[in-house]
Amino acid sequence: MIKRVKQVEEPSAQTAENRSNNLVPVIIHDLRTPINSIISFSLLVKELFQQNDFDKEEIIKYLSFIVKQAENVNQQILSLSEWNFNFEKNISQKQRTNIKKLIHQQIEINKEIAKEKEITFTTNFKCIGDEVISNKKAIDIVLRNLISNAIKFSKNNGKIEIVAEGNNKKIVISVKDYGIGVSKDNVEKIFESGLLPKQGTANEVGLGIGLRLCKQIIETLGEKIWVESDEDNWTKFYFTIPREC
Repeated sequence: MIKRVKQVEEPSAQTAENRSNNLVPVIIHDLRTPINSIISFSLLVKELFQQNDFDKEEIIKYLSFIVKQAENVNQQILSLSEWNFNFEKNISQKQRTNIKKLIHQQIEINKEIAKEKEITFTTNFKCIGDEVISNKKAIDIVLRNLISNAIKFSKNNGKIEIVAEGNNKKIVISVKDYGIGVSKDNVEKIFESGLLPKQGTANEVGLGIGLRLCKQIIETLGEKIWVESDEDNWTKFYFTIPREC
């Protein structure tokens, strides 16, 4: 059965202090995936050296990935730490942002992790133009969390579809995976932190903290986020962003 939940359009009434405090566990959650990748590939390189079974190009490839993920972690620490102390100021800052470029950057960041499950990405841009005037960091954090969750709950050899569509006033971005789906009961609480301790298809662990942050950010921007799911088949998250401020 397909279940859809829309969040109310009115922004949350949380205080600035509460918003700031909420970001602390999210920073930890957001860094878990790239750090785990760094550990996994470092162990792989170590094993290849110990077995003396490698070639130079292969080692360079793995080390390059490790460096790339380390740079990604560093950037996320700087970005999210800044948000933790200046949420109200940062959320109000808007600039011209290329949605297509932002989506492809997040796909590139997550490509190696998705490859471990042989997951492919497809994109479809149905917008009138690629640019919006909105908060780039906010959209980036939301995309990163939704794509990360899509990989986590996708089955091997699956696919993730990312679509951006809209008109000259509003854009709707969706991230859909063909994984294990969400039960009717859990759909009702999916944006609540700490209520969904659940393992991914490769035993990845998470508490749904990132989804609460997504809801918080999108509602603070005065926009909407919601989800549709068919248990055992697919899950699709949507969020809206204005074309202009």
